[in-house]
Amino acid sequence: MAKKKSSKKSSKKSSSGKSKATTYKANTIDVTGYNNELAQANNELASIGEFNYNDTSGYKLQADNAFSQWNDLFSGQGKADFDASQQKLQTTVDDLYNQMMNYGDFSYDQEKDQLFQIYKQQYIASGNSAMKNQLAGAAAKTGGYNNSYAQQSAQQAYNNVVGGLSDKAIELRSNALTNWQNEYNQLQNRYNFVNNQKQAEESSYYNKLNTANNAYNVFNNAYKDDYNNQYSLWNDNRNAAQSRVNNAQSQVNWANEYNNNAIATANALNETARNNNALEAIKKKGANGK
Repeated sequence: MAKKKSSKKSSKKSSSGKSKATTYKANTIDVTGYNNELAQANNELASIGEFNYNDTSGYKLQADNAFSQWNDLFSGQGKADFDASQQKLQTTVDDLYNQMMNYGDFSYDQEKDQLFQIYKQQYIASGNSAMKNQLAGAAAKTGGYNNSYAQQSAQQAYNNVVGGLSDKAIELRSNALTNWQNEYNQLQNRYNFVNNQKQAEESSYYNKLNTANNAYNVFNNAYKDDYNNQYSLWNDNRNAAQSRVNNAQSQVNWANEYNNNAIATANALNETARNNNALEAIKKKGANGK
Protein backbone atom coordinates (compact mmCIF):
# COMPACT_ATOMS: atom_id res chain seq x y z
CA MET A 1 0.00 0.00 0.00
CA ALA A 2 1.39 3.39 -1.00
CA LYS A 3 2.25 5.85 1.74
CA LYS A 4 -0.42 8.48 2.23
CA LYS A 5 0.71 12.02 1.40
CA SER A 6 -0.86 15.38 2.20
CA SER A 7 -1.95 17.85 -0.45
CA LYS A 8 0.70 20.24 -1.76
CA LYS A 9 0.25 23.97 -1.30
CA SER A 10 1.63 26.52 -3.78
CA SER A 11 1.43 30.29 -4.09
CA LYS A 12 2.86 32.82 -6.59
CA LYS A 13 3.16 36.52 -6.81
CA SER A 14 1.68 38.47 -9.69
CA SER A 15 3.65 41.01 -11.75
CA SER A 16 2.13 43.78 -9.60
CA GLY A 17 3.71 42.25 -6.51
CA LYS A 18 0.47 40.91 -5.09
CA SER A 19 0.26 37.26 -4.05
CA LYS A 20 -2.10 35.03 -5.94
CA ALA A 21 -4.51 32.72 -4.11
CA THR A 22 -2.98 29.58 -2.67
CA THR A 23 -3.69 26.46 -4.78
CA TYR A 24 -3.74 22.94 -3.30
CA LYS A 25 -2.89 19.98 -5.55
CA ALA A 26 -4.01 16.46 -4.61
CA ASN A 27 -1.22 13.89 -4.20
CA THR A 28 -2.89 10.85 -5.85
CA ILE A 29 -1.60 7.30 -6.26
CA ASP A 30 -0.90 5.72 -9.65
CA VAL A 31 -3.48 2.91 -9.85
CA THR A 32 -2.15 1.35 -13.09
CA GLY A 33 -0.37 -1.46 -11.27
CA TYR A 34 -3.41 -2.23 -9.16
CA ASN A 35 -5.65 -2.33 -12.22
CA ASN A 36 -3.17 -4.57 -14.07
CA GLU A 37 -3.08 -6.97 -11.13
CA LEU A 38 -6.88 -7.05 -11.03
CA ALA A 39 -7.07 -7.73 -14.78
CA GLN A 40 -4.57 -10.58 -14.51
CA ALA A 41 -6.43 -12.05 -11.54
CA ASN A 42 -9.74 -11.93 -13.42
CA ASN A 43 -8.13 -13.55 -16.47
CA GLU A 44 -6.72 -16.32 -14.29
CA LEU A 45 -10.14 -16.89 -12.70
CA ALA A 46 -11.84 -16.92 -16.10
CA SER A 47 -9.29 -19.40 -17.46
CA ILE A 48 -10.23 -21.89 -14.72
CA GLY A 49 -13.84 -21.87 -15.92
CA GLU A 50 -16.55 -24.29 -14.86
CA PHE A 51 -15.67 -27.71 -13.47
CA ASN A 52 -15.52 -30.51 -16.03
CA TYR A 53 -14.65 -34.06 -14.94
CA ASN A 54 -11.90 -35.67 -17.03
CA ASP A 55 -12.27 -39.45 -17.12
CA THR A 56 -8.65 -40.12 -18.07
CA SER A 57 -8.56 -43.14 -15.75
CA GLY A 58 -11.64 -44.68 -17.39
CA TYR A 59 -13.35 -45.27 -14.04
CA LYS A 60 -16.64 -43.70 -15.09
CA LEU A 61 -16.66 -45.56 -18.42
CA GLN A 62 -16.03 -48.87 -16.68
CA ALA A 63 -18.65 -48.09 -14.04
CA ASP A 64 -21.18 -47.27 -16.78
CA ASN A 65 -20.35 -50.49 -18.64
CA ALA A 66 -20.65 -52.58 -15.47
CA PHE A 67 -23.97 -50.93 -14.65
CA SER A 68 -25.27 -51.57 -18.17
CA GLN A 69 -24.30 -55.24 -17.87
CA TRP A 70 -25.92 -55.52 -14.44
CA ASN A 71 -29.06 -53.72 -15.60
CA ASP A 72 -29.34 -56.00 -18.64
CA LEU A 73 -29.09 -59.07 -16.41
CA PHE A 74 -31.41 -57.59 -13.78
CA SER A 75 -34.21 -56.29 -15.95
CA GLY A 76 -33.16 -56.29 -19.61
CA GLN A 77 -32.70 -58.82 -22.39
CA GLY A 78 -30.30 -60.89 -20.29
CA LYS A 79 -33.00 -61.34 -17.65
CA ALA A 80 -35.59 -62.18 -20.31
CA ASP A 81 -33.31 -64.83 -21.85
CA PHE A 82 -32.57 -66.30 -18.42
CA ASP A 83 -36.26 -66.48 -17.47
CA ALA A 84 -37.17 -68.09 -20.80
CA SER A 85 -34.45 -70.73 -20.46
CA GLN A 86 -35.36 -71.43 -16.83
CA GLN A 87 -39.02 -71.83 -17.75
CA LYS A 88 -38.17 -74.26 -20.54
CA LEU A 89 -35.93 -76.33 -18.28
CA GLN A 90 -38.50 -76.25 -15.48
CA THR A 91 -41.16 -77.57 -17.85
CA THR A 92 -38.87 -80.47 -18.78
CA VAL A 93 -38.05 -81.12 -15.12
CA ASP A 94 -41.72 -81.18 -14.19
CA ASP A 95 -42.54 -83.52 -17.07
CA LEU A 96 -39.75 -85.96 -16.14
CA TYR A 97 -40.75 -85.81 -12.49
CA ASN A 98 -44.34 -86.66 -13.34
CA GLN A 99 -43.14 -89.55 -15.48
CA MET A 100 -41.15 -90.92 -12.56
CA MET A 101 -44.05 -90.48 -10.14
CA ASN A 102 -46.41 -92.25 -12.56
CA TYR A 103 -43.94 -94.90 -13.63
CA GLY A 104 -45.78 -97.56 -11.65
CA ASP A 105 -44.66 -100.83 -10.07
CA PHE A 106 -43.06 -103.62 -12.03
CA SER A 107 -45.40 -106.28 -13.34
CA TYR A 108 -44.89 -109.14 -15.78
CA ASP A 109 -47.50 -111.27 -17.51
CA GLN A 110 -45.92 -114.01 -19.61
CA GLU A 111 -49.13 -114.62 -21.44
CA LYS A 112 -48.95 -111.07 -22.79
CA ASP A 113 -45.28 -111.41 -23.68
CA GLN A 114 -45.09 -112.04 -27.41
CA LEU A 115 -41.56 -113.40 -27.11
CA PHE A 116 -42.71 -115.89 -24.49
CA GLN A 117 -45.55 -117.00 -26.75
CA ILE A 118 -43.06 -117.64 -29.55
CA TYR A 119 -40.88 -119.68 -27.23
CA LYS A 120 -43.98 -121.51 -25.94
CA GLN A 121 -44.97 -122.53 -29.44
CA GLN A 122 -41.44 -123.69 -30.19
CA TYR A 123 -41.18 -125.70 -26.98
CA ILE A 124 -44.59 -127.32 -27.45
CA ALA A 125 -43.70 -128.22 -31.03
CA SER A 126 -40.40 -129.68 -29.90
CA GLY A 127 -42.16 -131.57 -27.08
CA ASN A 128 -44.71 -133.05 -29.44
CA SER A 129 -41.93 -134.09 -31.77
CA ALA A 130 -40.03 -135.72 -28.92
CA MET A 131 -43.18 -137.52 -27.77
CA LYS A 132 -43.86 -138.87 -31.29
CA ASN A 133 -40.32 -140.05 -31.67
CA GLN A 134 -40.47 -141.78 -28.30
CA LEU A 135 -43.76 -143.50 -29.18
CA ALA A 136 -42.41 -144.65 -32.53
CA GLY A 137 -39.28 -146.08 -30.91
CA ALA A 138 -41.26 -147.89 -28.19
CA ALA A 139 -43.72 -149.33 -30.73
CA ALA A 140 -40.86 -150.70 -32.80
CA LYS A 141 -39.54 -152.56 -29.78
CA THR A 142 -42.95 -154.11 -28.97
CA GLY A 143 -43.87 -155.12 -32.47
CA GLY A 144 -45.92 -152.08 -33.21
CA TYR A 145 -48.10 -152.17 -30.15
CA ASN A 146 -48.53 -149.22 -27.85
CA ASN A 147 -48.47 -149.95 -24.18
CA SER A 148 -48.48 -147.96 -20.96
CA TYR A 149 -44.70 -147.91 -20.82
CA ALA A 150 -44.46 -146.39 -24.27
CA GLN A 151 -47.04 -143.76 -23.42
CA GLN A 152 -45.29 -142.91 -20.16
CA SER A 153 -41.90 -142.60 -21.81
CA ALA A 154 -43.39 -140.47 -24.58
CA GLN A 155 -45.04 -138.20 -22.02
CA GLN A 156 -41.77 -137.96 -20.15
CA ALA A 157 -39.98 -136.96 -23.34
CA TYR A 158 -42.62 -134.29 -23.93
CA ASN A 159 -42.35 -133.02 -20.34
CA ASN A 160 -38.55 -132.88 -20.52
CA VAL A 161 -38.69 -130.62 -23.51
CA VAL A 162 -41.59 -128.40 -22.47
CA GLY A 163 -40.23 -128.14 -18.94
CA GLY A 164 -37.48 -125.89 -20.29
CA LEU A 165 -40.18 -123.30 -21.01
CA SER A 166 -40.43 -122.52 -17.29
CA ASP A 167 -36.76 -121.63 -17.18
CA LYS A 168 -37.23 -119.48 -20.26
CA ALA A 169 -40.19 -117.72 -18.56
CA ILE A 170 -38.01 -116.96 -15.54
CA GLU A 171 -35.31 -115.62 -17.85
CA LEU A 172 -37.78 -113.45 -19.75
CA ARG A 173 -39.24 -112.07 -16.51
CA SER A 174 -35.76 -111.25 -15.27
CA ASN A 175 -34.97 -109.51 -18.54
CA ALA A 176 -38.22 -107.56 -18.32
CA LEU A 177 -37.39 -106.48 -14.76
CA THR A 178 -33.93 -105.39 -15.85
CA ASN A 179 -35.39 -103.39 -18.75
CA TRP A 180 -37.97 -101.82 -16.46
CA GLN A 181 -35.27 -100.81 -13.99
CA ASN A 182 -32.98 -99.53 -16.76
CA GLU A 183 -35.74 -97.39 -18.26
CA TYR A 184 -36.56 -95.94 -14.84
CA ASN A 185 -32.88 -95.27 -14.17
CA GLN A 186 -32.56 -93.52 -17.53
CA LEU A 187 -35.61 -91.42 -16.71
CA GLN A 188 -34.17 -90.55 -13.31
CA ASN A 189 -30.75 -89.78 -14.78
CA ARG A 190 -32.32 -87.48 -17.34
CA TYR A 191 -34.34 -85.78 -14.61
CA ASN A 192 -31.19 -85.24 -12.53
CA PHE A 193 -29.26 -83.98 -15.55
CA VAL A 194 -31.88 -81.42 -16.57
CA ASN A 195 -32.49 -80.35 -12.97
CA ASN A 196 -28.73 -79.93 -12.40
CA GLN A 197 -28.49 -78.00 -15.66
CA LYS A 198 -31.26 -75.69 -14.46
CA GLN A 199 -29.56 -75.13 -11.11
CA ALA A 200 -26.16 -74.60 -12.75
CA GLU A 201 -27.65 -72.04 -15.14
CA GLU A 202 -29.35 -70.27 -12.24
CA SER A 203 -26.11 -70.23 -10.24
CA SER A 204 -24.19 -68.92 -13.25
CA TYR A 205 -26.77 -66.18 -13.79
CA TYR A 206 -26.60 -64.92 -10.21
CA ASN A 207 -22.80 -65.14 -10.24
CA LYS A 208 -22.75 -62.93 -13.32
CA LEU A 209 -25.25 -60.57 -11.70
CA ASN A 210 -23.15 -60.33 -8.54
CA THR A 211 -19.94 -59.94 -10.54
CA ALA A 212 -21.43 -57.06 -12.53
CA ASN A 213 -22.76 -55.47 -9.35
CA ASN A 214 -19.39 -55.80 -7.59
CA ALA A 215 -17.59 -54.40 -10.63
CA TYR A 216 -19.98 -51.46 -10.71
CA ASN A 217 -19.41 -50.75 -7.01
CA VAL A 218 -15.63 -50.92 -7.39
CA PHE A 219 -15.45 -48.69 -10.46
CA ASN A 220 -18.18 -46.34 -9.25
CA ASN A 221 -16.37 -45.80 -5.93
CA ALA A 222 -13.12 -45.23 -7.82
CA TYR A 223 -14.97 -42.79 -10.10
CA LYS A 224 -16.43 -40.92 -7.12
CA ASP A 225 -12.99 -40.66 -5.46
CA ASP A 226 -11.41 -39.47 -8.70
CA TYR A 227 -14.27 -37.02 -9.27
CA ASN A 228 -13.95 -35.62 -5.75
CA ASN A 229 -10.18 -35.31 -6.08
CA GLN A 230 -10.46 -33.46 -9.37
CA TYR A 231 -13.23 -31.25 -8.03
CA SER A 232 -11.25 -30.50 -4.87
CA LEU A 233 -8.20 -29.50 -6.91
CA TRP A 234 -10.36 -27.37 -9.24
CA ASN A 235 -12.12 -25.78 -6.28
CA ASP A 236 -8.81 -25.00 -4.56
CA ASN A 237 -7.49 -23.38 -7.72
CA ARG A 238 -10.71 -21.45 -8.21
CA ASN A 239 -10.73 -20.27 -4.58
CA ALA A 240 -7.10 -19.21 -4.83
CA ALA A 241 -7.85 -17.31 -8.04
CA GLN A 242 -10.95 -15.77 -6.48
CA SER A 243 -8.89 -14.72 -3.44
CA ARG A 244 -6.38 -13.09 -5.77
CA VAL A 245 -9.25 -11.23 -7.49
CA ASN A 246 -10.68 -10.17 -4.16
CA ASN A 247 -7.30 -8.94 -2.92
CA ALA A 248 -6.59 -7.10 -6.16
CA GLN A 249 -10.05 -5.54 -6.11
CA SER A 250 -9.51 -4.44 -2.52
CA GLN A 251 -6.25 -2.74 -3.53
CA VAL A 252 -7.96 -1.00 -6.45
CA ASN A 253 -10.82 0.07 -4.21
CA TRP A 254 -8.40 1.38 -1.58
CA ALA A 255 -6.35 3.28 -4.17
CA ASN A 256 -9.46 4.77 -5.76
CA GLU A 257 -10.85 5.73 -2.39
CA TYR A 258 -7.52 7.23 -1.39
CA ASN A 259 -7.33 9.27 -4.61
CA ASN A 260 -10.96 10.36 -4.26
CA ASN A 261 -10.29 11.48 -0.68
CA ALA A 262 -7.11 13.29 -1.71
CA ILE A 263 -8.93 15.08 -4.53
CA ALA A 264 -11.86 15.93 -2.27
CA THR A 265 -9.50 17.27 0.40
CA ALA A 266 -7.60 19.40 -2.16
CA ASN A 267 -10.86 20.72 -3.57
CA ALA A 268 -12.10 21.58 -0.11
CA LEU A 269 -8.85 23.39 0.75
CA ASN A 270 -8.95 25.29 -2.53
CA GLU A 271 -12.57 26.25 -1.89
CA THR A 272 -11.68 27.45 1.59
CA ALA A 273 -8.71 29.38 0.23
CA ARG A 274 -10.89 31.08 -2.37
CA ASN A 275 -13.42 32.01 0.24
CA ASN A 276 -10.70 33.39 2.51
CA ASN A 277 -9.19 35.41 -0.32
CA ALA A 278 -12.61 36.80 -1.19
CA LEU A 279 -13.18 37.87 2.39
CA GLU A 280 -9.72 39.42 2.55
CA ALA A 281 -10.40 41.35 -0.62
CA ILE A 282 -13.66 42.68 0.79
CA LYS A 283 -11.93 43.78 3.97
CA LYS A 284 -9.25 45.60 2.00
CA LYS A 285 -11.84 47.42 -0.09
CA GLY A 286 -13.61 48.47 3.08
CA ALA A 287 -10.41 49.73 4.66
CA ASN A 288 -9.61 51.75 1.56
CA GLY A 289 -13.04 53.31 1.55
CA LYS A 290 -14.03 51.76 -1.62
